[in-house]
Amino acid sequence: MDSVMNKEDVLRLINRRLSLWAQQIEMFSAANMHDAAIVAEPIIAQLLQQVFNWNLENLNEQVLNFPGADLIDCKNQILVQVTSTPLNAKKAKNTFEKLKKQPSFSSYRVLIFSLIVVTPSWAKKVHSIKNSENKIISKFDPKNNYLDFKLLYAELVSSSQFKLDKLEDILDVINEAVSELVAERNPLILEQLISRLSNADLSVNQRSIRIPPHAFHIQEKIKFNKLETLTAFILKNTDSELFDSIYKSFLEQGKNADKTIFSLLQEGYFFDQEVIAAQTSVQKFGKLIGYLTKYLNTNGTGFRDALGHSLGQDEIGRYIVEIVVDAFNRCEVFEEPPRIPLGKENVQHVQ
Repeated sequence: MDSVMNKEDVLRLINRRLSLWAQQIEMFSAANMHDAAIVAEPIIAQLLQQVFNWNLENLNEQVLNFPGADLIDCKNQILVQVTSTPLNAKKAKNTFEKLKKQPSFSSYRVLIFSLIVVTPSWAKKVHSIKNSENKIISKFDPKNNYLDFKLLYAELVSSSQFKLDKLEDILDVINEAVSELVAERNPLILEQLISRLSNADLSVNQRSIRIPPHAFHIQEKIKFNKLETLTAFILKNTDSELFDSIYKSFLEQGKNADKTIFSLLQEGYFFDQEVIAAQTSVQKFGKLIGYLTKYLNTNGTGFRDALGHSLGQDEIGRYIVEIVVDAFNRCEVFEEPPRIPLGKENVQHVQ
């Protein structure tokens, strides 16, 4: 940690990292990449340990597939459910109903930790939780039963107990979370995926999609598509030179791999119902990743790493993120802001 930073600097960094983490999780969840929430569980345990001095452990390591909760602190009698699903009263009721059937934990405090950045309205007031028979099974108190990144950050800002060194420790935990969600870049795997995608037969699609590429500022494009908090991910989690090399090698084999992939992504962006139905730009980005991953699951199998190990769906999804981010940077898929004439010194090269 840079020793010249003060408390306000660290708090600002924590806020930005939490926002990035939340939107990465939202993006991966939209792409049906479920390991994002699993990765988050032990890091949330560390985070709450730093903030509240709890001693949370993975409940599933003690009781396999324990219903309704993921983390447990036996000393302080706390159960925590970590979820990447947008919450509502019905889902909260489901959590309390499941835990009600575990009498040995009846005295425990139940906390729902949402990885979604917006606090839902039902979680802002005290109310009764009823079961399917309309009987009260618990009282929901937002101060005791609900937490998310926004509320956690408010706690850090409002409390005087968090000194600079403590905030630096908390930032280290959050930085670990963000880095855990970035895939290792393996050119051999990328080549396998691009090769399979480049064989797509688009001739059956009679719809004409023509989006001419223009010179652009990538930052303009990020802002126009409301992806500001994913800026660090979009700008850093790609390697244009690597993709240039891969696409060039396919071109030498007579395959327009990049154009085929861009056409697939355009098809998904403008016509896939799940992508169209996405409620936020981050979800749309994730659904587009899911669209390409679904295509590969349907039209390609047997992807392996350099050691011959088979790749799982979530691992394939991480590499698809790389491909979609590269396409985003090349201005071939996502919408562009209105064009403003640029001087030659400001023009980026696009395909």
